[in-house]
Amino acid sequence: MELLNSLSQDLTLQEALSGIFGSVSLATWIFLLVPQLILNYRTRSAEGISLAFLFVWLLGDITNLSGALWAGLVPTVIALAIYFCFADFVLIGQCLYYNRVNAQKLQSLESAEPSTPTEEDALLTRRRSSSIGLPGSHRRRSSTMSSNMDYHNDSLSKITEEDDSTTANPWLKNTLSILAVFAAGTAGWVIAWQSGVWTPTPENGHGAPKANDVAVGAEVLGYFSAVCYLGARIPQIIKNYKDKSCEGLALLFFLLSLMGNLTYGAGILFHSLEKEYLITNTPWLIGSLGTMVEDAIIFVQFRIFDVGHRRRMPSISTSAIALLPFVVSAVSAAGTLGFALGDKKPDGTCKFQADYEADFKTISSSGSKLVRVYAASDCDTAKQILPAAKSSGFQVVLGIWPDTEDSYAKDKAAVVEYAPQYSDQVYAITVGSESLYRGNFTGSELSEKIQDVKKALGGHFKVGTADSWNKYMDGTADAVIQGGADIL
Repeated sequence: MELLNSLSQDLTLQEALSGIFGSVSLATWIFLLVPQLILNYRTRSAEGISLAFLFVWLLGDITNLSGALWAGLVPTVIALAIYFCFADFVLIGQCLYYNRVNAQKLQSLESAEPSTPTEEDALLTRRRSSSIGLPGSHRRRSSTMSSNMDYHNDSLSKITEEDDSTTANPWLKNTLSILAVFAAGTAGWVIAWQSGVWTPTPENGHGAPKANDVAVGAEVLGYFSAVCYLGARIPQIIKNYKDKSCEGLALLFFLLSLMGNLTYGAGILFHSLEKEYLITNTPWLIGSLGTMVEDAIIFVQFRIFDVGHRRRMPSISTSAIALLPFVVSAVSAAGTLGFALGDKKPDGTCKFQADYEADFKTISSSGSKLVRVYAASDCDTAKQILPAAKSSGFQVVLGIWPDTEDSYAKDKAAVVEYAPQYSDQVYAITVGSESLYRGNFTGSELSEKIQDVKKALGGHFKVGTADSWNKYMDGTADAVIQGGADIL
C-alpha cells in the first residue's frame, strides 16, 4: 500500500512502467550474456566467436552510448548502453586472451614430442562449434554467434519445441524462466527507485530535451548504431538460407531476445508519446524494434528449414521398405561394436598419435576394434589416428563434415590424402552426421556430396552417411539410398 501511495505521489504509472520495462530489458540481456561469459571461462576457449562481429557490435554500442548521453535519453537506456559496452570489452578481452593462450599451447605441442596420455582420457566426447543465439545488445544478439558447445549436450531445447526428456515440458520451463527474469527486472527497478538510484525523468523538463534541442551529432550517432545492429543480423539470415538450417537456435534464448528488444522499446515509448520525444528517440526505436522484424524472419526460417522436415507423416517410404531386409539381416547377425572418438583431450588440446594409441588400448578391453571420428581435418585427425590404428590393429570410420564448404573441403582433402596410405585401416567414410535430421541438406544434396567423395577416392572405399533412423523411414533419405550410398 505504501508503494502504491508513493507511486501516485512521486511518479505516474506511465513513468513507472517505463522504468520497469527498461529494468526488465537490462535483466534480460544480463541473463543472456552471463552464461556465455561463464562458458568461455570454463572451457578456456572462445573458439567460434567471431571477433569481426564483436568489433562491429562494439562500434555500434559505443555510438549508441555516445548518442544516448548526447541526446539525454531516459536513464534505463543509458544504463543499458553502458552495460553493453562493458560486456563487449569483456567478451573481446576473453577472445583475445584465450585465442592467444591456446595458440601458444598448440604451437608448443606441435614442436614437442606428444606426451603419453592416461587411460582416463575421454573416448566418447566430441566438441564442435554450433550456432546458438548469443546474448547481447538490445538490437543485435539472438542468433549471430557461435560457441564451443557440444550439439548433443546442449542444455536448451530447440525452438522446434522438441525435448529429449519425456518428463519435462520445455514450454513450461521457458515460461517460468521468462517470468523469473521479468520478476527480477521489476524487483531491480523497485530497489533502485526506493534507494534513489533511479528517479523519474520529466517529459518536458531538465533531462528531457525537445527534438530541436538535440544536436545533430547525437542523432547521427544513434542512426549509425542502429545500422550496425540491424546490419549484423543480415549475414545470419543469409547463412540460414544458404545452409537451409537454423541449427542451434534455442527456444529460451530466442524468446528472451524478443523480450529484451520489446521491453527496451516499451521503456522508451511508455515515457512519452509526444511527437518531439519520439523523433528524438527514433534511432533507438528502429534499432530495438527493428531487430524484432529480423528475429521474425529467422523464426520463419527455422520453421521452414527445420520443423518442415520433422513434421512429415510417419509413413515408411518405398526405399526404406526395400532397405528393411538388409537392416534386419544386419541386426540379426553378430553386431560390430564401435566407439565414437573425440579429437581433443579433456584439457581441450588436440590428440596426437600416442593419444589415440592409448585410447585404442583402453577400448580393446571391450573387444572392439572399430572407432568413428567426425571430421578428418580437425586437429589433423586422419593424419594422427590412422597410423595409431595400424599399430593397434583397429579400423576407423573417417568423417567428413559437410555443413560448410570450408569444413567439407578440408575434411575431403584430408581423407583423399591419408585414406589411400592406410587403406586397411579405413573401414568407411561418412559424409555428415545427422545432417538430414537437422535439415542441413536435402537427400539429393547429401547424395551429391557422397558421390563427390566416392569419385575423389576412385571407388576404393565405402562411402555413406550416418543419420537418425526416422529419416530413412519418412523418405527424407530416399535419394541417399537410391544414390548408391555404401554405408548408412
